[in-house]
Amino acid sequence: MKYLFLLLVFIPFSINGQEYSITGNIVDAKNNDPLEFTAVSLLKLPDSSLVSGITANMKGAFELKATPGEYLLRFDFMGFETLFSSIKLENSNLNLGTISLKEDGEFLEEITITAARQLF
Repeated sequence: MKYLFLLLVFIPFSINGQEYSITGNIVDAKNNDPLEFTAVSLLKLPDSSLVSGITANMKGAFELKATPGEYLLRFDFMGFETLFSSIKLENSNLNLGTISLKEDGEFLEEITITAARQLF
């Protein structure tokens, strides 16, 4: 009976599988400055359901944990183009190195604000 209890306790851990790290550094493509607090999302393929998400630290570094499989990484930072990257996580940690984000080309040239005060 004691062994049956121990077996039932440890089965979920062996079925769930081991998690591995996905790491990298996010920088501005123009000047290689770290992009702190960039949103990093890990999406499961093929349906793009959210598995995990994190923000990069002040040096632009991030670390996610996941079980082996095929994923889509999404990098978001305001004022920069969203970047998607397909990855295959196998039975080892994955270091993506440096990820460069390009500035978004849609900026407003000029904003003019006019107002008139009513006399009465």
